[in-house]
Amino acid sequence: MEEALDTELTATRFNHKEFQLQRKNHFEVQFNSGTGLDSDFKFMVVSFPLPKETTESSDINYFNTTVKVAGKTTFDNTTMVIRDAIDYDSETKFLEWRKRVYDPKTGKMGIAEDYKYDAVVTEWTPNKTGTGRKWKLVGCWPAGIDYGDMSYDDGGEKQISITICYDFAYRM
Repeated sequence: MEEALDTELTATRFNHKEFQLQRKNHFEVQFNSGTGLDSDFKFMVVSFPLPKETTESSDINYFNTTVKVAGKTTFDNTTMVIRDAIDYDSETKFLEWRKRVYDPKTGKMGIAEDYKYDAVVTEWTPNKTGTGRKWKLVGCWPAGIDYGDMSYDDGGEKQISITICYDFAYRM
C-alpha cells in the first residue's frame, strides 16, 4: 500500500519546484533594438499568443499504398494587444512602424529590410529569477493595426490590436 501512495500524483506535489505551474501573465515581448523607430520602443502588452505552426502532409503513392511525409511548414499570424498610454503614445509608435510597410499618404510599399524585425517572447518564473523560456520570432512586421474604439459609454482603457506576421519561430 505504501508503494502506491509514492507513485500517485497528489496535490502536495504542486508544492515542489518541478511542479510549479507556468503562469500566462509572466511574460514580456521585446523587438530587437535595431528597429530604427525609437530607441525606447516599449509598450504595455495585454496579450501575445505564442507561435502556432502547422506542417502540411504530402502524400507519396508507392505501389498500392500512400505514404505520408512532412511537407511545407507555415506559421500563423499572431495578434498582439497592447494598452495605449497618454504620454507614451503607443498608437503613434506602431503607426510609424506600419508606415514603413505601407504609407497611406503616398501609397508606397516599404522594403522588407526596413520594416521586418525579430522579437523575443520570454516566459518568466513567478519571481523572475529563473532563466525563463524564450521564443524567437524572426522577420516580424505589423500586417494590420486596429486602433481601438472610443465610446462615451465606456471609461475603460484604450487598447490597440496589432496583427504581427513573422517568417518562422523557434524556442531558444
